[in-house]
Amino acid sequence: MTTLDLADNLNRAKFDKIKYRDCDLIQSPEMVLCSGRGHCWELTELCRFLLKQRGRDCQCFYIDYNFPYNNNYRQKVPFIPEHPNHSFCVFEEDGEFWWWETSWDEQIGLHNYPTLMDLLKDVKRKSKEYFERETGQEMKNFRCRRYDEIKLPCVWHKFMFHCIDSEEIIIDD
Repeated sequence: MTTLDLADNLNRAKFDKIKYRDCDLIQSPEMVLCSGRGHCWELTELCRFLLKQRGRDCQCFYIDYNFPYNNNYRQKVPFIPEHPNHSFCVFEEDGEFWWWETSWDEQIGLHNYPTLMDLLKDVKRKSKEYFERETGQEMKNFRCRRYDEIKLPCVWHKFMFHCIDSEEIIIDD
């Protein structure tokens, strides 16, 4: 079975049943499966967990806008709605890259691209349009980070700092 077929099957078997939730604690993938509730950070980690269980590789990305990156950003944990963010899973299959979206209603599903940069540019464009429409604010200071697995469960700001301290990916317009 290809990774694409696996992801498609998992979408129907696992993610269709999970409802969105706000939270202070980022659940482990096992907790998400038990609770049936999760948000993008948790669902991205569930994608990673399910693919890893089946011997497949993936990459996880965190994007944000309007975050006050400076020397003291850790001293004041930001209020998330002021700094829209999202995470998502990507895998490669037969030389193509697949954005596996499990929580962003308008984009849920599997989307393929010839290169990782094409994929990331499309996510940037779509997220900017979406966040500007939803918040009425201009989205500035876009950042994209590829982040490694983190031990879960953990508090939300530990997860967020793990992501923003990870490898930044520069996406040219």
